[in-house]
Amino acid sequence: MIRTILLLLLLTGATLMAEPGFTPPPGGTELLPPDAQQTFFLTNVPKFGDRKNIMVSGQSFGQAVEIRTNKRPENPWDFQLCQKIHSPVHKGDVLWVSLWMRATETSAESQEAFSQLSIEQASAPYDKLQIADFSASRNWQQFAWAFVADRDYANDGTQICLRFGYAPQTVQLGAVQILNYGQTVKPADLPRISITYPGMEANAAWRKAAAERIDRYRKANLDVTVSDSSGKPLNNATVKIEQIRHAFGFGSCVVAQFINGNDANSERYREIVRDSYSKVVFENDLKWEQWERKDKGQHRAATLAALQWLRAQNIQVRGHNLVWPSWQFTPRRLTDYQKNPDKLEQQIEDHIRDIVGATKGQISDWDVVNEPYANHDILDLLPPGSMARWFQLTHETDPQPVLFLNDYAGFMQRGENTPHKDAFEQTLRELKAQGAPIGGLGIQAHFDNQFTGPEQLLKELDRWAALGLRIEITEFDLNTSDEGMQARYTRDFMTAVFSHPAVESLLMWGFWEGAHWKPQGALYRKDWSLKPNGQAWNDLVLKEWHTSETLTTKADGTAGTRGFLGDYQVTVTSHGSSKTMPLTLTKEGAKLSVVF
Repeated sequence: MIRTILLLLLLTGATLMAEPGFTPPPGGTELLPPDAQQTFFLTNVPKFGDRKNIMVSGQSFGQAVEIRTNKRPENPWDFQLCQKIHSPVHKGDVLWVSLWMRATETSAESQEAFSQLSIEQASAPYDKLQIADFSASRNWQQFAWAFVADRDYANDGTQICLRFGYAPQTVQLGAVQILNYGQTVKPADLPRISITYPGMEANAAWRKAAAERIDRYRKANLDVTVSDSSGKPLNNATVKIEQIRHAFGFGSCVVAQFINGNDANSERYREIVRDSYSKVVFENDLKWEQWERKDKGQHRAATLAALQWLRAQNIQVRGHNLVWPSWQFTPRRLTDYQKNPDKLEQQIEDHIRDIVGATKGQISDWDVVNEPYANHDILDLLPPGSMARWFQLTHETDPQPVLFLNDYAGFMQRGENTPHKDAFEQTLRELKAQGAPIGGLGIQAHFDNQFTGPEQLLKELDRWAALGLRIEITEFDLNTSDEGMQARYTRDFMTAVFSHPAVESLLMWGFWEGAHWKPQGALYRKDWSLKPNGQAWNDLVLKEWHTSETLTTKADGTAGTRGFLGDYQVTVTSHGSSKTMPLTLTKEGAKLSVVF
C-alpha cells in the first residue's frame, strides 16, 4: 500500500463547474509569487523534455508555461515542475490549490495529457502531504483542490510539484495558485467541482451485460426436497433460505487493535466485520516492520489472537505482505547487508519461514511480493530468480495459501498503458516461467479523482485474466469529499468487478474513519454513522447480491430458487416441526433433502 497521506483531500481535481475566470472567496493569503509557474524548476532537462514561457490570449491570465515531454522516464516524478512554498503553514489551515491546464499534443488514446499534483516535504524523505492525479484535454480546464494541514510546516518546508513523466505529450500550464485561508473558512465554502467518468450514465450499455454476467457467474440453482419418513413428498412445507456468508470475498483491511479491543468502538468494529465481510486482510500487522517491532512478542500475540477470532467467524484472511523490496518498507537493520547479498537473502528467507510458519493453516492468500516496480532497492542487489525463490519458500512453509504478486498498476491512468503495467505483466510471466507457485495477482484500486470508467475496468481485467491467474482487488478506496459521486462510483466499480468471472474478491482498504489511511474514503464516519458510499456497499453486498427467501414446497415436495454462491442456513417447517441445516451453494448448484 502507498504510504499514508498526511493531508485530507477535500476536493479532488476535475473540471470545475464554473464560468472561466471565476475567483475564490476573499481572505486567502497567496503562498506563491505572481506567475509562479514561469519560475518553477523543471527536472531532467533536456533528458526527458523541455519548457518555455508563452503568451496566452482569451483567458483571465496572459502568460503560461509550455512543458513538452519527449521521452517517458521510468517514473513520473523523474520529470516534474517544482517550487518551494516560502510561507509557513499551521495545523488546521485550509489551503486551496488551483491551476489551469490544457493539452496541445498527446500520444494517449484518450487524447488526454496526464499529470500529478504533489504537495510534499521539500527535502528527504519527501513525505507526501497530498497526491492527486488529473488529466487535461485540448481545451483550457481549471483544476482545484483543498487541503487541511494536519501539522505545522516551517518556511521552505514544503514544495509543490507537477509531474509530467507519463507519456510523450505537450501541455500548457497557467495561473497556479495556493491560497491559505487559515481557519476562517470551511472546505465546503471553497469552489466545488464535479467529477465525471465514462459509463456513469444510468442507461450505459455495460450495465445490462454486467447484470447478465453476475447472474451467470455468481449465482446457481438451489433445490430443496421435503418428504416424510416413508418418502412421501410434503406439500406446503415452508422453506426459509438465508445466506450466511458470500463465496466471493467481500471485505476490507482490518486492524488487530480493534479486533482485540474492549471499548465501544472495538465492539462496533467487530460487529461490522463479523456480519458484513467474508474476507479481510490485515492493514499493517503482518508487514515485516510491524512483525519485528520492539514489542514484537506482544504484537505477534495480539495479531495471532485477532487472526484466530477472524477464523472462528469463518472469515478468510489474506496475508499482506512478506517482502516489500525497498529499504523504506523493511526493517532498517537490513541495510547492514547492502554489500553482502548472500546474507541479505538469508534474512529474507528467515523472515518468510518465521511469519509463514507462525500463521500456518490460517491464511488463505499471501502477498509474497508487494509493488516491486516502484520498490526494488533490495531486488537490485540480488540475483535473478530471487522472487521466484521467495514464492517457492512460502509454499514449502505453508502449502495452503494462494500466493500473489500485489501492485497498483492495474487501473491507473484511466486504462492507458504504462511501463508500470507492462512491467507488472512481464514480472508475472517471468515468475510463472521460473516455476514460482504463483496463483494470483493482486490489483490495488486507490482512486483520488481520476476515475477509470467501468467499460475500461472490464478491459483491464480481461488483460490480466489472460494470464490464467485468479484476480483479487486488494486495496479499494475512493478519496473525495463529493459523497454523492463517491457513492455512485463505488456502486459502479463494485458492479463491474463483481461481474468479471476472473475476480474472486474485492477488499476495501479500510471502512471506518477512525482507522483509515484516507479518512474521507471510509464507509463509516468516526461516530459510526453510515456514509452514502457505505450505503451503496451495503445495498449491494447485504441486499441486492444477498439471497434471503421463504419458499413453499409444491405437491412433489420441492422448492427452489437461484441464489448467490456461498454458505446458507436452510430452515424447513412442516406440520409444526422445524429442521435447520447448513448448505453450501457452489457454481455447480446444490440440492438438499429434508426428511421429517
